[in-house]
Amino acid sequence: MTTIRSLKEYIAETLSSYYPTEEAESIARRLLESAYGVSYPMLVITPPKDTQIHEGQKMIEGWMERLLNHEPLQYILGFTEFDGLRIKVAPGVLIPRPETEYLCELIRERFAPTAKKKLHIQAIDLCTGSGCIALSLSASFPNAEIEAVDQSDLALMTARNNIEAHPTLAPRLNLIKADLLSETFIPTSEHYDLIVSNPPYVLEKERTEIHPHVLDHEPSMALFVSDETPLLFYEAILKKFAHILSPEGLIAFEINQSLGHDTANLCTSHGLIAEVVQDQYGRDRFVFAKHKTNE
Repeated sequence: MTTIRSLKEYIAETLSSYYPTEEAESIARRLLESAYGVSYPMLVITPPKDTQIHEGQKMIEGWMERLLNHEPLQYILGFTEFDGLRIKVAPGVLIPRPETEYLCELIRERFAPTAKKKLHIQAIDLCTGSGCIALSLSASFPNAEIEAVDQSDLALMTARNNIEAHPTLAPRLNLIKADLLSETFIPTSEHYDLIVSNPPYVLEKERTEIHPHVLDHEPSMALFVSDETPLLFYEAILKKFAHILSPEGLIAFEINQSLGHDTANLCTSHGLIAEVVQDQYGRDRFVFAKHKTNE
């Protein structure tokens, strides 16, 4: 007789041919929870009937086949958890990463003193993708009006779906279709208190280091940048926004771990002071910048 425990062991063992043991165990739990709509501990305490277990197992078998073909789990399930929010994802839209979630945590810590002093915050999330950063900012700063910018129709549709799924946050979010690199794109506000971006930053020469489930399924335009112009997006952002950052404002970038000092120096060249900050894994992953008078 198949039990929830034995099914979990079967899933984890099957997936361990491709995923590390701990990750396979975690995926097994998530598949079970998604198939039966109940947390794993509750499944163990109050297991479904045999017929329900069988029906769920057939669904899980299909998901496992897709996983073993390198399709990302988040695309299969249609969502991921991000900073306490359920974020819908779909093929063609970048899957939010734990590092980006950590960036949002750092923004909360660093920007909170400024946010508390202001009645209104003007913020912008450039290259918004699924809208995960914009939604996190809206949840963290109730006094913020946030623009979320992307050039991809699919990304903006996904972001809109996510915004509509969080109606308490939706009124303060404004989606904008624009190409950040285009000369025709200009800021819509006279100043910004918070400027955030997780733009493409993986170098073309780093393609060989990317896992197949990322390389084969996630959008290249959201990942890769030319080896010759690796800071292209940061330069465009700073050119358009550095001079309209408010006196106590903050810029937060997610970056390529090999380009931390280069990105910080670029911020400095635009009259800002910048700091390279490591992610939760000890890698240079973020740059925070502000005005020199804001120390």
